[in-house]
Amino acid sequence: MDSSSGRKPAVWKHIGLYGHAVGTFTANEAGVSWKSAAGTNDDNFETKKSLPADSIAGALWTVFGKSGHLRILTKSTDKAAAAATKQHPPAYRYDGFPSSDYDTLASAFQSFYNIPLKRHSMSSAGNSWGNTNISNKHLVFRQCILEDADEEGQEEFEPRDGDEMLSMDLGEVSQCVLPGNNRNEIEMQFLESDTVEAGTDQLVAIRFYVPPDMDVDPSDKEAATPAEVLQSRIMQVASVKKTSGSIIAEFDESKGTFLTPRGRYSIELYDSFLRMRGAKYDYKIRYDDISRLFLLPKQDDMHKAFVIALDKPIRQGQQRYNMLVMQCTNEPSELDVNLDEATLEKEYGGQIQSHMTGSFSNLVAKTFKVITKKKVFIPGKFANANQQACVKCALRANEGHLYPLEKQFIFIHKPAVLIRFDEIESVEFQRYAGGQGSTRNFDLSVSLQSTPGDNLSVKEYTFSGIDKTNYSALYSFLSGKKIKIKNIEEAGGEEEPTRGAPLYNEMDEDDEEESEDEDYDQQKAPESESEDMSDGDDDDDMGSVVSDDSDLAEYKKKAKKAEKTGSAKKKKSKKSKDVDDEEASPKKRKAVGGKKKKKKRKTPEQKFDLVLGNVDLVGSTDSKKHKRKSSSTKEGIVERIPSRAKQTIRLGKKSYIESAIFLPDGRGLVTGSSDGFIEVWGERTRSGDDESSPNSLLQNDIDFEKLRTSDLPYQKNDELMMQDSSILAMDVSNDGTMLASASSYGDVCVWKIADGRLLRKLERTHGGSGSNDQGCAVTCLQFSPDGSKVLSGGHDSTCREHGLLSSRMIKEFRGHKSYINCCSYIILPNSSIVTHSESGGERNFLAVVTASADGSVMVWNCRSAEPLREIIPPISTSINTSVHDTESIVSSRSIHTVIHLHSPPNTMIVVPRSDQAFLMSLSGSILQTYVRDDVQGTELLAATVSPSNQWLYISANDGKCVVFDLNSGKVERILSSFTQECVGKSDISCEISGMLHHPHCSFIGGYSNDKSQKRGMLSIWK
Repeated sequence: MDSSSGRKPAVWKHIGLYGHAVGTFTANEAGVSWKSAAGTNDDNFETKKSLPADSIAGALWTVFGKSGHLRILTKSTDKAAAAATKQHPPAYRYDGFPSSDYDTLASAFQSFYNIPLKRHSMSSAGNSWGNTNISNKHLVFRQCILEDADEEGQEEFEPRDGDEMLSMDLGEVSQCVLPGNNRNEIEMQFLESDTVEAGTDQLVAIRFYVPPDMDVDPSDKEAATPAEVLQSRIMQVASVKKTSGSIIAEFDESKGTFLTPRGRYSIELYDSFLRMRGAKYDYKIRYDDISRLFLLPKQDDMHKAFVIALDKPIRQGQQRYNMLVMQCTNEPSELDVNLDEATLEKEYGGQIQSHMTGSFSNLVAKTFKVITKKKVFIPGKFANANQQACVKCALRANEGHLYPLEKQFIFIHKPAVLIRFDEIESVEFQRYAGGQGSTRNFDLSVSLQSTPGDNLSVKEYTFSGIDKTNYSALYSFLSGKKIKIKNIEEAGGEEEPTRGAPLYNEMDEDDEEESEDEDYDQQKAPESESEDMSDGDDDDDMGSVVSDDSDLAEYKKKAKKAEKTGSAKKKKSKKSKDVDDEEASPKKRKAVGGKKKKKKRKTPEQKFDLVLGNVDLVGSTDSKKHKRKSSSTKEGIVERIPSRAKQTIRLGKKSYIESAIFLPDGRGLVTGSSDGFIEVWGERTRSGDDESSPNSLLQNDIDFEKLRTSDLPYQKNDELMMQDSSILAMDVSNDGTMLASASSYGDVCVWKIADGRLLRKLERTHGGSGSNDQGCAVTCLQFSPDGSKVLSGGHDSTCREHGLLSSRMIKEFRGHKSYINCCSYIILPNSSIVTHSESGGERNFLAVVTASADGSVMVWNCRSAEPLREIIPPISTSINTSVHDTESIVSSRSIHTVIHLHSPPNTMIVVPRSDQAFLMSLSGSILQTYVRDDVQGTELLAATVSPSNQWLYISANDGKCVVFDLNSGKVERILSSFTQECVGKSDISCEISGMLHHPHCSFIGGYSNDKSQKRGMLSIWK
């Protein structure tokens, strides 16, 4: 800083200007100036700001922490000056002054401009409520002070404005809306500055709650609420909907529907920008911010998608949209352009006329192309099996269409994705991720090149569920574009087939030579004549809008003709090949004259595919051998009772564990937390052990305290599986590939564990019929044995079965009078519970078992959803209750845990909230009772069983874990500090809400969902 009293300029360096970078602040007789320290040649980046001395109306000084802030108010003296100062905002704000330089700065303003530098106090009370006022085009938020105005014995408080807490320039407001259907809140969104340094936070939105007027009837929808009045004032001052200039062309909202962002918007085209006006949101988009335009035909041949790709995305709340997708019809339409013929000829070269007719989609594309001076890209020579320009697929859990263009891929519509070919590292044809035996679909995985500063070495998009008939066309297209096909190169550089696409083998096994997938080799790809023409095409050459898609239609005709010719040749060659084989093969000649030897055909195992349903599993023999090997290995392991806590999983502050489950292979543990996050724990600490042997798990080579990131890269990138509310229940499919999770809002999600992809989302599975209603909480989940269905129980006292193929409820089991705490599938033989007619003559019968807070366990016919048996354990209600304490009696009767056992068969452990647990048969007989012999009057909480059904672990409300011998019912050991280790404090008021046992080893875990915890924990005992 350099200043003196001899009328020399006062200079401060490293001063920040609001909305800009850091620079040099100078005050002299001419006025105030600021020059950015960041040198740039960008014309859009302002490096200097000046304010004349006669435009300075006042100056305010505020100290925040160790930094001084200066606010200079501007003025205009006459009309000419007002016109000249329109470029100046009502105030300039500077920060970064040393707090001790107030006297120096005040002296400079007094001597140069004869203006005192006033101290402006700001409130630091930390209140989130106060009074608002609009002053000088700023929304000022002040502290509200309540003064006692007691008059005539009435206690009333008069609100008074306190110090300023917040001041926002309304000129920077881009949106001001009432979010959702809430008439008492307003949300303000702000323009994002491109000049802010990278990594610096920006305020992009703020929301205010405005209390309703107590004197107005809330049911009166005609009366404006205070929030609506404030929104109207902000819109007027902020000039959100005001636009300078005349409209060149306009498209009514009734003609075009936007798919992204969803809704109806009218479009107004001006000379340098466009306006999208909707019911709530209004957007102004500069043509310079549009990167490219697309016109894409849809598969119904009745609509086209017009896509606007933006460099600067628009926002709706927390959602950003960098691609706008408008669905346009192909119906005839008319358009009037509000310019005379001379202007049209001068400005746009006569490419558009004052009155135009044609299909609505082509009118939109042509008008945008000419006025915005941006090229419109259309599909090139690619055609799928049905001679359409796209293939149907899914990106994550969202279905859409993938368009292979000449220089890029584009996927619409949710989320819209644009991938340029020069950004692609490689592509890979993969088997369909939903089922290993699928022969109808495949995946296309696109890996992108790494970019500087990117944490990921390779980004990847997986387009799943593509019909196999499109494989040849995609392979030929990608080969023609010289794009690296990863799985073809990894095959060892084998010679590629000369006709069509290479053999597509989903299972990657040598014994699959007779698979149906060989049909891919027989399908002749479309003629490559057009591809040769398109290889040299540039997107610029393709960018013109075609009024009639004559070139594409002509190509389709040629391709159809080529396909017919190719299929005729293929049939002929196949027939001749069969004849030759019959003559040449001695085995076939022998079979003609002799008797054929019948071979016993083995019924293939089946696996559920989320799209295909039940499909055959190829190579199931190897999997059986592997299972036998694993089971025999486990027989040699002696189950020991854990003695102390070895590892502890800790969540963040104010977050606690609601559910947890081990993966079937034992090499991972999944937790669901109160904030909706689903995390997989268990990182390998060393490698080299036999993966099929559980002995390696006994050597402490898995660290459950660390997130599993080595083979789950999405967790390494903090892209966790999550839902909108607490994860109350989870289950893993028998093959360990899928995870089902349920939330307190009633939503059930099915995830692919390997990549964290959402496969299915079932919304409001229990309760919540309206579109805005939240469902009832789902408290328990289980996959069906084949993984094709999910069973759920909730707070609505019902248990429901949902089909994953149809994504809807199939059956409802209704009969309980309170919450469902447990639900599970169980296979029963024909017995006294299931009659021959009820089982349909099947030897093994699938049933459903539910347990409720009403104190009953019910067995259901899974086929008819009819109850087979209601079991009510003899629960004592005398513990810590009185005759008149009805609520405690009901609570003590609640059955919160039911565990099915494989030994003894057809039995289950029933744990109610009482001082005893039971081993019961499915017919209701009590085979064993488990009661503590060290103390009386405690309640049993969560429970788990060892894999061999030797030990029963039950936590109690006195903080201890009791270990019972499951067969004899005797107490084998008591873990005294169990609750203390699991919740991290000695206070036993935090009850254990869940326990789990490792599927192979002698590990148990416990956790609590008590909200008083500072951070959630799960302790693993070994």
